[in-house]
Amino acid sequence: MFRAWKEPRRKHWNSCGASKPQPTPYAMQPQTIMEEPESRRELYDSLKRLTQREQTYLLYR
Repeated sequence: MFRAWKEPRRKHWNSCGASKPQPTPYAMQPQTIMEEPESRRELYDSLKRLTQREQTYLLYR
C-alpha cells in the first residue's frame, strides 16, 4: 500500500529551547532611520549650491 510522504512539522521558535529568529538583514536600525533624511537634506542643500553648469554635468553623467 502506498503511503503519502508527510513533510516534518516545523517547531515553534520558542519550543525546545531554540533561540529567537535572527533579525532580517533588511531591517534598519533606529539611528539609520534618523540619519537617512538628514543625509538626504544635506545632499539637496549641496546640490542647490552648485552652479547650473555643474548641475547639468551631474545630470548627464
